[in-house]
Amino acid sequence: MPESEQPKGFFLSDRIYNVLRSLSRVVLPCTGAIIFVVDRFAPLPKALQLLGAIITIDFLIGVFLVIVNYFYNASEAKYAGTINVVLGTHGGKIFSLELKEDPENLDTHDEVTFKVQPG
Repeated sequence: MPESEQPKGFFLSDRIYNVLRSLSRVVLPCTGAIIFVVDRFAPLPKALQLLGAIITIDFLIGVFLVIVNYFYNASEAKYAGTINVVLGTHGGKIFSLELKEDPENLDTHDEVTFKVQPG
């Protein structure tokens, strides 16, 4: 992609985003809950400090993901292309599809999103 078409803002690869999201939504909260329960039955040294660190890390990852998500949604990067809609000469609508990448690569995506550009 030419430098002029590079998206503005900060973006992560899908893989890194999904790992961080899973960490924030599942792994860290479950780890904190396990430490909390275990500490009730067999007191752990510095369990409160450990829980505080886990909660803080979880919070920071969550804030980071919200910021990344905001920049992604505010950009054109989420679109695989544009659907142009113009009125035809006999009153019907004509739809044309402009893709950002080779159409042969569309089947490599789980889903694609297009921006609709009325004419």
